[in-house]
Amino acid sequence: MISKKFCPECGIKIEEGWRTCPSCATDVTLSAEEQRERYVEQQPQPKKTNWKPVGYVCLGMILTFVFIIIVAGFFVANESSNQEDPDPVPPIDPPYIPPTDPDPPASTYQDTEFVSWIYSTNLEMMEYQEDVSHALNNNYYYLLETYAETAEDAVDDYMNECITYSVSSTYTPLQNEFYEYLSDVSWAYFHTKWAAKYMQSESWSSATDSFNDATEYTNKAVTHLNTVTEMMGNL
Repeated sequence: MISKKFCPECGIKIEEGWRTCPSCATDVTLSAEEQRERYVEQQPQPKKTNWKPVGYVCLGMILTFVFIIIVAGFFVANESSNQEDPDPVPPIDPPYIPPTDPDPPASTYQDTEFVSWIYSTNLEMMEYQEDVSHALNNNYYYLLETYAETAEDAVDDYMNECITYSVSSTYTPLQNEFYEYLSDVSWAYFHTKWAAKYMQSESWSSATDSFNDATEYTNKAVTHLNTVTEMMGNL
């Protein structure tokens, strides 16, 4: 009997005279080489099959499919060459559609809007004129300067707005005339503003000259306004 110190299977210590392992029942009388041979014999052996690599199978299927396509294409081409060409179908002319005149463009003129704007602008300018007249009649020279400058800036804005309207040739003279009216009113407020400045500094001579200039532009503005009123009545 071969003496062993440890079980070759589970590794516990084997006493002298033991034939089997008390833990795993392994025959401890066999040599190590005999133990390995018995272990190999006890292992399940793989079954032999007719398995082929999947790659070879797929490649064979692809080559077979290509071959079938080539053969089918050959027969189709051969059959087509044996058939007579049919008579060509003459082209069919499309139905005649007579041209239509495009819709006339919508009018982009703002004649009506421009006339309405003139009325509303004159009403707003009357409020500025009332403030200037109140300060002038009461000798409020500081207020006169402020009111005249405010009115001048407002009229300048009206002038810029006046030329933004797109009017027809019939209303173009009215637009030009009203623009001239606004320009004269702006100059009248400009000279009124400086007259107030001179009066605050008691520069009476300069104040008088500025008032005269303001009066001149005011008269010109009145003339243009009368023309505007007459033109609007004739439209």
